[in-house]
Amino acid sequence: MSVAPVDAWSTVESTSWDFGDGTSATGTSAAHSYSSAGTYTVRVTSTDAHGHATSTTREVQALPAAAPD
Repeated sequence: MSVAPVDAWSTVESTSWDFGDGTSATGTSAAHSYSSAGTYTVRVTSTDAHGHATSTTREVQALPAAAPD
């Protein structure tokens, strides 16, 4: 999932992630593991050098952990 700055000529100053389970991260890319199966809404927000923010959301489904063999 990605999001572009509002102003195509402006650089991205910060990117934040909200994983929908009370945890978050910063940076242009992020990885996350959920502790419980379920559907979560992930939001990524990008802020450009002028302070303009844009965000996008996506629902992800975390599956239960596989049972050991």
